[in-house]
Amino acid sequence: MEHVHKLEAQVAIWYKDMPRLPENMKVWLATNLWWIVLVLVILGALGVLGVLMITFFASAVLVGVAGVAGAAVSGVVTIVVILSLIFSALSLIVSAMAIPHLKEMRRKGWTLLFVASLIDVVSIVVSLISSLNILSFLWSVVLLGATLYFLFEVRDKFGPVAKRKVEAPVTSKL
Repeated sequence: MEHVHKLEAQVAIWYKDMPRLPENMKVWLATNLWWIVLVLVILGALGVLGVLMITFFASAVLVGVAGVAGAAVSGVVTIVVILSLIFSALSLIVSAMAIPHLKEMRRKGWTLLFVASLIDVVSIVVSLISSLNILSFLWSVVLLGATLYFLFEVRDKFGPVAKRKVEAPVTSKL
């Protein structure tokens, strides 16, 4: 975890000169981040399952239509897609693990989202190497940059312990 914190400090340096969101927007985003991540995890899981089903269906059709050549092509494509889906699933699992901590405004939740972003970085690089799709790579980098921007904007809102309002008990003097 020490390496993650060193990398976090380095990325924070890169983001320190970026324009800042208004404080009320940061508070809203930090407070509601847990359910935003929950929705994105659910949609991401549905997407992973959908891509997996489409990949196996397309692979079967390609083998049926193109025979041996189709089997070779579909095998390579299937391996690349499954590798990408493994990274996506891992990122979704780490993000899902962050949800309870985000709800409690704990730093661990923020750190888990940062780790999920690091997994996404590895996924983007592997995807570029395996597919050489520059447009997809650039789009992924832009989305990751936006994600990290918002993540670092709310970083100071997540402390080591839950930030809760502590109210004094109401006592009446009779």
